[in-house]
Amino acid sequence: MKHSIKMKTGFFLATVLLVAITVLSALVLFNIRNYQRQEFERALMNRGEIANDYIKQTYLMESIVDPETFIHTRAEALVKRFDLISGLRVVLYDMKGEIVADSRAYMPTVAVDKMMPYALEGQNVYVQRGNTVNFLTPLSNTNQQIGILRYDDDVTAMNAFFGLMTKRLMLMAGIVFVVMFIGAVVFSHPLTKGLTLLTASAAAIESGRQEEVKRLERTDELGELSDAIWHMGETIARQMASLQTEQEKLRCAVQDLEVMGQHQKRFIGNVTHEFRTPLTVIKAYADLIQMYETDMALHGEAAEHIQREVNRLSEMVNRILRLTAMDQYDFQLKCETFDLAECLADAVQQVQGKVLHRGLTMVQNLETLFVCADREAVMQIAVNLLDNAIKYNQPNGAITLSCRNADRMVCFEIADTGIGIPASEKNAIFEPFYRIDQSRTGGEDSSGLGLALVKGLVEKSGGMIAVEDEATGGTRFIVHLPRQLP
Repeated sequence: MKHSIKMKTGFFLATVLLVAITVLSALVLFNIRNYQRQEFERALMNRGEIANDYIKQTYLMESIVDPETFIHTRAEALVKRFDLISGLRVVLYDMKGEIVADSRAYMPTVAVDKMMPYALEGQNVYVQRGNTVNFLTPLSNTNQQIGILRYDDDVTAMNAFFGLMTKRLMLMAGIVFVVMFIGAVVFSHPLTKGLTLLTASAAAIESGRQEEVKRLERTDELGELSDAIWHMGETIARQMASLQTEQEKLRCAVQDLEVMGQHQKRFIGNVTHEFRTPLTVIKAYADLIQMYETDMALHGEAAEHIQREVNRLSEMVNRILRLTAMDQYDFQLKCETFDLAECLADAVQQVQGKVLHRGLTMVQNLETLFVCADREAVMQIAVNLLDNAIKYNQPNGAITLSCRNADRMVCFEIADTGIGIPASEKNAIFEPFYRIDQSRTGGEDSSGLGLALVKGLVEKSGGMIAVEDEATGGTRFIVHLPRQLP
């Protein structure tokens, strides 16, 4: 055990120092490489400047008129002169990117197609391939670029120096690691004695023999560890309390599940109750048709009522399925950017027949606003709210539909001149199957699911919905949706 601690301590300390040396070495090598690169780029730029100075001087002294003729007639002399000055291979290109002269044409051809467009635009550019650097610099006379000059430089010596420095730093890191490891093993020997005593104290606590615990009279980390073991009993007590807290949380979670189960039962009961009424009506009229097969007037009345109840059942089933999907599954909406005004206008078209039938006035204050949401979901939200505004409006009343920007959101509002919603019921109208007293609604049938579906779709779209009283006595529903600029 002692030997293992020594080895681990020595290895840890040596590794820490090795990491520190490695990081410092990496910084040194980075600075060396960066300095080499800067000096090398400076040397390349100087060669380009020397070449351009020579060309400009030649132009001024010889009064050359045609740059292209100058390049092609003086190309060989130029590359040989620049080769002599720099001691490097020099290649001259014209403004079409074609080779005009090569001071060392016997050497293999080098492809510089990817670099050429930058050089033709007057930029200095180079690329390194192994130990060779190809440098392209624009060649200009007194007022325009007339060609491109390529220098092929050898960086073998620079890379060799960098490799040598890398090897020396690695060797130094290895030596330091070995020396540090040996020193740490020797240094950690007295520490193992204290650790043995602490181990015995921990075993005593585990066995419930607190009186056998001994504290080390030290002021370092081992002394702190000894104090920690001494207080381990208190820590265990706190952990037991924590376990009791977790148990209480688990009990609360079970209670939440029971509440959810009760909600589910209540939901099923509401669904059963809502289905019973239309099914009873359908069954009653079906029985009447069988009893009075020859009464055509009764048949027409029965068909009308059965059709109405079937439509009601169909609408209720669709809304229940939609609500169930949003509550029990990871219901995803298809987000797209579209014009909210256009979508709201389409929703108005869907309910226009009901508006005319009820003798209502539809006022639209719409402007082009772009939202990022599910278009079908926004359409359902608008149609449901418009349908409610039609159902619960006063005779010859009005409905106002408007949209506007609202900070980081887009807002649309649907206001009516109807019966309004009591303040005590505003927080409950979005609950499934909740319906306002029918004595206030004029006997209008409602499944109590429309606003629940609306709220679910708004929240899934990342928006908010609110309801307010109108000054004229009606109701205003305000829907906020995420804004997306075109």
